[in-house]
Amino acid sequence: MILIDGVPVLTDVYHIMLTLQRELRLNGSPLLATIKPPRDGVDLMVTCPYHKHGMESRPSCGITTIAKPNVPVGTLYCFSCKTTASLPEVVSHCFGKHDGGVFGRNWIMEHFVSIEENSRGGFFTVPTREITKQEHEYVSEEELESYRFVHPYLYKRGMTDELIEMFDLGYDRQKRMVTFPIKDTNGKVLFVAKRSVDTKFFALPKDLEKPLCYLYEAKKYFPDSKELYICESLFNALTMVKHGFPSIALLGTGTKEQVEALKSLDYRKYILCLDNDMAGRAGMDKLYKSLYKYKLINYLIAPVGKDINDFVNEGKNFLKNFSKTP
Repeated sequence: MILIDGVPVLTDVYHIMLTLQRELRLNGSPLLATIKPPRDGVDLMVTCPYHKHGMESRPSCGITTIAKPNVPVGTLYCFSCKTTASLPEVVSHCFGKHDGGVFGRNWIMEHFVSIEENSRGGFFTVPTREITKQEHEYVSEEELESYRFVHPYLYKRGMTDELIEMFDLGYDRQKRMVTFPIKDTNGKVLFVAKRSVDTKFFALPKDLEKPLCYLYEAKKYFPDSKELYICESLFNALTMVKHGFPSIALLGTGTKEQVEALKSLDYRKYILCLDNDMAGRAGMDKLYKSLYKYKLINYLIAPVGKDINDFVNEGKNFLKNFSKTP
């Protein structure tokens, strides 16, 4: 496991390198032309970005995928030019930064250190940056009022003034985090989820029993709907609502308590919209097996590596990018 400033990165080195390669291509860079999967489960091989302008005919450079004595995970070592570098240093170098890995650390944090992504469905146990639980049962109006500011990040993520008002989205100026009040079925705020505007950190209360987030709003704004769209993240659910689809968020891939609640709701059909990655696909399979005897089940499955928010600017046409079969 890679640690960045003491925070674990749960994405494996191979997929981090593939993401880096894709981003370099978008920027017109030929570096990392070849990335070969880990050899014998230990090292992966890449074309070295440090010599021949990255234009080797075959990879001469290894990157560790498991820890070795005095060699951290993600260490690059080139058999040809003898360069050794940490993963953050490699990322910085590939983007033309000579900063000892500062840019690289920030890039990795931004892309992969995400509590929202890494705490799905009990697949991992992750140390989280937590919000202390309220001493009282519900969040006070006074606290909610302190968050009623609008940060440009909300618009960047496709939110509109109407959505901000409907869901009381806000901004914690002290922590630099956008805020998402989560209500119970009576409209009282159970807790406030927060997401950093600088990184991908997503903060939730400690020992949280996850509710069906935005169920109150789904019933309020779509009172006659007999179908409900089920998403992983709050932003995904909000994007679906923006385009007119009653949606909830699980804050993951679904707990036992959430599944039991879904069985009892007065909806005829559920449309599963979890992310198309390993955790998301496993989550949809789990939900289907738990719910198909109680509800009609359909799917909206994004292309691999995409989610609903990748299509926020396409209006309802974004559905053309989705498969309806698992």
